[in-house]
Amino acid sequence: MDGFNEFKERKRALRIKEVLENSQKQWDVFYKRNKRNFYKDRHWIIKELTPYCHDLIEVGCGVGNSIIPILQERPDWTCYGCDFSIISINLLEDEIKKLSLRCFTFVCDISTQNICDHVNKNDFDLCLMIFVLSAIPESKFMDYASDDAAMNRFESDSKISENCFFRNDNTIAYYFDLGKRKK
Repeated sequence: MDGFNEFKERKRALRIKEVLENSQKQWDVFYKRNKRNFYKDRHWIIKELTPYCHDLIEVGCGVGNSIIPILQERPDWTCYGCDFSIISINLLEDEIKKLSLRCFTFVCDISTQNICDHVNKNDFDLCLMIFVLSAIPESKFMDYASDDAAMNRFESDSKISENCFFRNDNTIAYYFDLGKRKK
């Protein structure tokens, strides 16, 4: 039985290594499989934004589930969308073209690249980051949100480190700890 546990632990360690080293590839696979069908368009979001801005950037825009509803309501706004996945950006660009909307898109890994290499920080009033922070590995980013209900739903064999887990689709979820963030 000891040999089996060692094998199981080595297999788990290899999976963790692959998930951490290939996260961009995993998001490309996710968007190839799901296209624009996984997340619902956020038509409610414009009500939250209207008084605050006219120019925005969405980091982790995916296939445009926030940007497209915003631009459909406010085509005069300037929107920038960036994502880690070239597949999601291509799908977003196709939808923008189909709907005759105007949006500037680019691929950027915000954990390793400077977003200002792609866009001037004075070009937008607001930055949206929906579902982005929890997808950045612990080694690249820290904030807080540890021990919430979503974190506690993970099986123990999905655990990479104390607050870091891989999902069934091999994407990463990191749950931040306020105490560690203060350090």
